Amino acid sequence: MTTTNKPTGQHDLPKTYLRRFSIDPNDRNLKSMVYCFWTNQYETKTEPTSIDSKKFKEDDFYTINHDTEPYAFENYFRVEIEPLYNKIMTEVESELNLSFECRQFLILWLYNNKYRNKANRANLARITNFMIEVPYSMQHGKEKFEPLKEVAKKYAAIKAKEIQLDSLIKEDLLMEFDKGMGTKHWMVLKSKSGNQFLTNDNPGFSVNMEMGVVDINSLNSFYATNAKASNYFILSPKYCLLISPFWQGTPMETSIHNQKIEFKVTNDKHIDFINYCTKVTRTTFLISNDKNLIDKQTKQNETTR
Repeated sequence: MTTTNKPTGQHDLPKTYLRRFSIDPNDRNLKSMVYCFWTNQYETKTEPTSIDSKKFKEDDFYTINHDTEPYAFENYFRVEIEPLYNKIMTEVESELNLSFECRQFLILWLYNNKYRNKANRANLARITNFMIEVPYSMQHGKEKFEPLKEVAKKYAAIKAKEIQLDSLIKEDLLMEFDKGMGTKHWMVLKSKSGNQFLTNDNPGFSVNMEMGVVDINSLNSFYATNAKASNYFILSPKYCLLISPFWQGTPMETSIHNQKIEFKVTNDKHIDFINYCTKVTRTTFLISNDKNLIDKQTKQNETTR
């Protein structure tokens, strides 16, 4: 699809998702603002931030400069992927067993919005740079690679973009993701008033569980499909999708296609655990519609140092 629009500043965290965390959807000045926590070596801040802020955008992040349709990916996300979220949430908020169509939308949403983002791009760039630097340094010596560092870094960034965008259109990768996630137990957790779910700029994490005990060393910011992995995705301040191993005794034929997806109000301890993991797995930003909830997590971090 060709367009005359030139979406230079492109969201890697969709606006349609960020809107669910707006400070006050009924206030004209606050309905497009979220509380955003970030820190660097100079300062730490929690401040109201527009969902159109540059914090959530990057110039030409998906633009393909050598292509006849340079904005094909941006248009695909805008037209095909991002509208799915509101359809998903309409069903989730009804708190009924999710339809097969909604489950498929969720798989597509989870896959695209995890692997399209800056964290994935940066990880691919690191791996590519490593694969360039190590063999060269082993063959010629580290000192010979030093003058080539910046060139290698730029090349790695270009290749990372190509790999990332290519992976988003490979049907076999999506099918593997669908298979891995679809053969687990799905549940929608509900938060409580005054203790809701936080999100971040790389939403979704996984952690291994062994007989109900968390292996915190396995916590990571990507989804995992191994037998012990539980995957969490914050849908909104009120709802969190939990995709976890099946309970013992579950019939072998049970899958995403035929299981009942239950809604369950979870306890404060579980909410605090999820919010802690969300804080730890952020790339840069922690996001909420409630500043107090961010303060609760970040102050806990300070007291445990």
